[in-house]
Amino acid sequence: MTDWPLYFELLSQWLVECDQDHECHQKAEFYPTRLIFVGDSDPNKLRLVEQASLLLALVKGAGQMDYLALSHCWGRPTTDEKKRYCTTPENIRKRRKGFTFEDLPKTFQDAVQVTRKLGKRFLWIDSLCIIQEEEGKSDWKRESKLMEQVFSSAYCTIAATSAVSWKEGFLERKSTIQSVQVQDVSGNRIHVCNNVDNFNDDVEDGNLNKRGWVLQERVLSRRIIHFTKRHTYWECGEGVRCENFTRMATPPGKQYFLLDPKFPDRLTRSGYYRTVQFLQYLFQQYARCGLSLSLDREIAISGLMERMKRVFQTEQKHGVFARYLAGLLLWRRSEESTTGGVFEDQPSWSWMRYTAIEFERVPHDILVADDATLRFSAEEKALVVKFRSFQNCTVEHGTGAVLIAESRIMGTWWFETTLDPKLKQNVVVVGVEVQKRRDLDKTCWVLVTQKSSEDQYRRVGIGKIEARYISEEGHEGRLL
Repeated sequence: MTDWPLYFELLSQWLVECDQDHECHQKAEFYPTRLIFVGDSDPNKLRLVEQASLLLALVKGAGQMDYLALSHCWGRPTTDEKKRYCTTPENIRKRRKGFTFEDLPKTFQDAVQVTRKLGKRFLWIDSLCIIQEEEGKSDWKRESKLMEQVFSSAYCTIAATSAVSWKEGFLERKSTIQSVQVQDVSGNRIHVCNNVDNFNDDVEDGNLNKRGWVLQERVLSRRIIHFTKRHTYWECGEGVRCENFTRMATPPGKQYFLLDPKFPDRLTRSGYYRTVQFLQYLFQQYARCGLSLSLDREIAISGLMERMKRVFQTEQKHGVFARYLAGLLLWRRSEESTTGGVFEDQPSWSWMRYTAIEFERVPHDILVADDATLRFSAEEKALVVKFRSFQNCTVEHGTGAVLIAESRIMGTWWFETTLDPKLKQNVVVVGVEVQKRRDLDKTCWVLVTQKSSEDQYRRVGIGKIEARYISEEGHEGRLL
């Protein structure tokens, strides 16, 4: 950086303005189980503080207890690095008493520096505030369920967007700002920049936002400072700003909902179809995100899902909300995901099963199947559905399958697996077009299934077909 004092003054000014003029920040009513105290008079001294001590200090009137949270990439730390940098059962007592700034990797050191420069005394970092390398992972299991509150209650989130690992850091970089000073009509000096920031390239497509855990961290945070290789960006409910003094107002559509500091408050006022479209976009983004452990597939987004479940007042299983069941079942496996990336522990009907998916846009003029024929089962991975048969058409098998009637191919179909010609195909009607007068002419959006065992079926694809080619009668069963 070319001018550290001015740089941190700008970051502080962003926070002050948001505190005074926006509705993004409110006094925290939640404190994490542990925080790192960075406000000691000795800049080399740090301490891991338990929640009980924090609350006691608050009761005694210790002043503002705001904390910052770090969103970052772990990279691929070695076993020795994990033991050295993480909080473990072996070193937690020592860390409660105190440890040094030099004990931290560069990315964590930079986060401490930013916290101090912004006038705050507490910092949350996952690998330091959650006990790692613990047999049974009881602390991690408990703390992972609190991610929603950790990030939504933080005064601000520090996003180490440019750092690909703990060791890289995110503050040391060459400034790319090119500007000149001029005077406005009041005589005040202002900067006019002649380079244009690219928020999409630097942040949206940055390395950090390709990680699975980061999606919920970003959505749940009230405001974020993104540290990228070229620029530093401020993101809150009122829009995005760049250190080169350019500003992007809150955009319409999907970004408008992502920037909601009280997510999903804006979404609840948007109506059914806009909500479905946003959820489809959000889950498509998440499906492509990387995870170090496949078992984290649901856990890494669980905080976000729990918040939406609570606000939407609906049941949720495997990334699908009961209230928006039709729209979230109509996905297809993307071409980039046809050669791997299968999460076998996920049910066949869940978009979470594959690493890249695309949703069918749900038209405004369809009638969603009622709860009696399409609902969650008491069994964890099952849907209770009505299985119907194809009629007046034939199913021809190849690498997938096509439906042929009256010498023509019927409907539009996507299959994520090669069908077994020995097994009968059934359809589950998810939605029906309502505008056409004759029932037989109406288009049905369906799941295509095959029977795998007694009263158990698996989804093999989706499609659209006229109602005349689907039997009216059917039978109830479980889709797994």
